[in-house]
Amino acid sequence: MIEADSRPARVLHAFVGQPEFREITVAAGDEIDVFREDAGEGWSLVRDIKGEMGLLPRTYYTVCSYMV
Repeated sequence: MIEADSRPARVLHAFVGQPEFREITVAAGDEIDVFREDAGEGWSLVRDIKGEMGLLPRTYYTVCSYMV
């Protein structure tokens, strides 16, 4: 579900996040919503398809114009 204040994106590389740093774990190909592209020091605030939110490095995803 895409909200007005988010942008759809697709994960390019798997990332294993560290929960103590509010990072999210994703797999390559996952669909995510980007809420804050610049959350500081190369990180973005994103939400995965399960509704979990966390930080993800900006270089690990690409923003899409639409999701199918």
